[in-house]
Amino acid sequence: MGALSTEIQNSIKLYEKTLGTKGSQEAADVRKQINYKKQELAQYQKAIQEKAADENSKLMGSVVAQINGFLTRYGKEHNYKMILIANSSGTIAYAKDGLDITNVVLEELNNEYKSENAGSK
Repeated sequence: MGALSTEIQNSIKLYEKTLGTKGSQEAADVRKQINYKKQELAQYQKAIQEKAADENSKLMGSVVAQINGFLTRYGKEHNYKMILIANSSGTIAYAKDGLDITNVVLEELNNEYKSENAGSK
């Protein structure tokens, strides 16, 4: 990235030096070259940022999987009913079998919805 950035800076300096001495076509060609190199630099920076984000995601995914596996084992070994992760969303890291009431809640919610809408038809 440094070399490309230096090329752009050098092209700009050249453009500024030759602005008054060269013809308008030569100046236009130098401007095009500068713009092309700026686009190359932007694409390169974007690719580097995407690669860094991808690598970070892979590393974090591995760490999270490791922590989740540990918390599951730890919860079972120490007979915990539930382990919460201290974050803004209050994520459950481990829950003993039988504590998940999602299906019961969904069934009751659907029954309530059906009964409320049965009278409106």
